[in-house]
Amino acid sequence: MTDQAILVTDAAGCIGSHPARQLLAESRPAGGPDNLDSCDDPAPSEARHKLTHVEPMAMFPRVNAVMEGRPIRLLDRGRMRAGFSRIDGVTAVVSKLFNQVPADDPAAANAPSKVYNVGNHRPEEPTHAVELREQALGRTAIEELPPMQPGNVLETFADVEHLMRGRLCTMPIAHGVRNFVTWYRDSFKV
Repeated sequence: MTDQAILVTDAAGCIGSHPARQLLAESRPAGGPDNLDSCDDPAPSEARHKLTHVEPMAMFPRVNAVMEGRPIRLLDRGRMRAGFSRIDGVTAVVSKLFNQVPADDPAAANAPSKVYNVGNHRPEEPTHAVELREQALGRTAIEELPPMQPGNVLETFADVEHLMRGRLCTMPIAHGVRNFVTWYRDSFKV
């Protein structure tokens, strides 16, 4: 599959832009759509379409806010559950899939493509992620709890059934938060 084009959905998104950028850096034909809808600010996605803008992980602005004493927003009053995905984890799984011929059915070797949903399959409440950040940082977050926004859903996570056969790299959220906070403290000397 090395010469076939690879479609990366949400290619200009916060997560999808990273595997798309990696594919292009390896001179692999890659690209993909991004949903530029009215529920989100389109500016970051439009910038990532050019693959020149680096969007920080969602954790970065939140950790920064806690460290600076600024509020963090938890949509739907903190009840909206999500399968929090780490960008490096998603990119690692996508990398493992680059050269694999889909093998789920007997005709797969002749199949032109296979669709994989890569991400975290365990939805968690954002308040849990906030508690983990507070513990790792030794500070209390100031929370803003606005109601549900138009276009959002109560719960989102990845269906990774096809990847659970030994190819999915998973990391508990607590481990990911600790790793990020360690990197943050080392990088910013705080």
